Amino acid sequence: METFDIEEGDDVVLTFLGDTLLEVFEHEDEDMFDPVEMFVKKGEEIEGVVFSVDEKNFGLQFDDGSVTFIHKGFIDKFTLL
Repeated sequence: METFDIEEGDDVVLTFLGDTLLEVFEHEDEDMFDPVEMFVKKGEEIEGVVFSVDEKNFGLQFDDGSVTFIHKGFIDKFTLL
């Protein structure tokens, strides 16, 4: 797995390796709300602020406050803003 030098609080643009279905939550507590599905096509970019990073996943918050959790294996590249 590629190493990503991303930290909590970073503004990023993520590009996807393939078509990906993300679950987007209204809040970072994923048990509180039902997710909305967001389809991202191969090569498509999404922008947000990283709010959590672990060995396998990123937590990404969008401008509207909603969040998603993305497996690092789905990411082709990232750009820090």
